[in-house]
Amino acid sequence: MGRDAYASLRLPPDLKKEAQEIADKDHRSLSNTIELLLRRGAAAYKRDGRLVEISNRNVETEEAARMLQIEEVAEQVMRVIRERVEKASQQSGKKSRRA
Repeated sequence: MGRDAYASLRLPPDLKKEAQEIADKDHRSLSNTIELLLRRGAAAYKRDGRLVEISNRNVETEEAARMLQIEEVAEQVMRVIRERVEKASQQSGKKSRRA
């Protein structure tokens, strides 16, 4: 992969603070954290074909926010399951080739 492209953006102070808290908790740079969050958002957009905005201004109820969090956790669990199934399948393929 080539050099990274630069993008300058403005964030509301509360959003920058939240991103920095995530970065600190995960021992990442703010830049890396924002990149990961953007990648995740872009993947969700490709999957859903729409933007889902999560903020205090746009989530109508706490229950809607919780449902979005549950969906995110479910996606993470499914990703782990797919990775483990793929790994097991690859290991099974290696064993059958040895026989």
